[in-house]
Amino acid sequence: MKGKNSAEIGFFTQVERDKIADDFSKKGFLKNIEVNFVNGKNEQKYLLLSTEIIEIGNVNHALSVYFDITPRKVYEMELINARAMLAEAMSIGKLGSFENNVITKEVTWSKEIYDMFEMPYSNKPLPFGEFVKMIHQDDKDLILKRIEQTAKN
Repeated sequence: MKGKNSAEIGFFTQVERDKIADDFSKKGFLKNIEVNFVNGKNEQKYLLLSTEIIEIGNVNHALSVYFDITPRKVYEMELINARAMLAEAMSIGKLGSFENNVITKEVTWSKEIYDMFEMPYSNKPLPFGEFVKMIHQDDKDLILKRIEQTAKN
C-alpha cells in the first residue's frame, strides 16, 4: 500500500478525504475522526483518527494516532438493532414503557405510550399522578402493584 493515499486504500471516499484534508489545512489538526474500512482479511474495521503537525529538527511531520473502536461500533450497532426490534415488538403487542425517576420526578415515555394516549410526541410526558389517572380502571390495580414491586427492588 506504499505510495497510496487514504482514498486509494479505502479509508475514505475521495469526497470524504477532500473534506478532511480541507479541515486539516484550516485547523492544523484533526481530532476523533471515525474511519471505517474493510481490511485485507475482508473484515469491517472502525478506527478513531487524530492527527496534528509536530516539528522535529525544524521539519514538520504529521503525527497520526489511530485507535481501534471496532468492538464499540459493533456493540452500538447491536444496540440499535435490539432497540428497533423491541420497538417493533412493543408496537405489535400494543405495549409501552415508561420510567419514573423517583429522585428527580422526571417521567420518560416510550413512543407507544404516546400512541396509546393519542398524544403527539412533542408533548412532555404527563406527571406520574396524571399518567395514573389515564390508565384504564381494569388495569390500574395491576399496574400500580407492579410499580410498587419495582420500587421496592
